[in-house]
Amino acid sequence: MADSWSAGTVALEVLKAALALPVAGATLAATWLIGNRQSHRWTVRQKHRELDLMASRKLDELYGELLAVGRLWVVTPFHVDRGDA
Repeated sequence: MADSWSAGTVALEVLKAALALPVAGATLAATWLIGNRQSHRWTVRQKHRELDLMASRKLDELYGELLAVGRLWVVTPFHVDRGDA
């Protein structure tokens, strides 16, 4: 029975593995960099949305208070007795 792993075959397989390792490392590094960049952009976009929602809620609250004061102003007589006369 002949040995199927000759010295040339082993050297060729080692060379293939040595060439594949940097490619795998470069692919992994590129994926990590792109993933981090995308994750950062998504986080910033989400934070902007949260701040926009908070500002919108505050504006709605203040506008509601303005309307309430306006309604009170309409029903309040202009000659209010302050008790000093």
